[in-house]
Amino acid sequence: MSRLTTRLYTAFFGRRVGTDSVGNRYFQNKRHRWVLYTKLAEPSYVTPEWHGWLHRITDVPPTESAAVHKRWERAPQPNFTGTPKAYLPAGHLLKGGAHAQTSAQYEPWVP
Repeated sequence: MSRLTTRLYTAFFGRRVGTDSVGNRYFQNKRHRWVLYTKLAEPSYVTPEWHGWLHRITDVPPTESAAVHKRWERAPQPNFTGTPKAYLPAGHLLKGGAHAQTSAQYEPWVP
């Protein structure tokens, strides 16, 4: 659906459930749950608490229950694939294409 039809569907059939820390607004009706993004429509902008609610892992939205955060948890990050911040492993062409030298020497098997 396009952005306009999503907004019309939301206006006529959606009931607002809450808003997350990023500003995304969450809605539901009898059959569906959805999000209207404040920025780019990128699923990685959905916080973990709301992700669980959207995918029906929990029926209680985060606005009605306190989220328990572990000390090892980090803030969610957007998907950097295709951007200059994307992860590039050692030996990638954009990193020079050279792998680190290994200490073991290669000896081919000779029958």
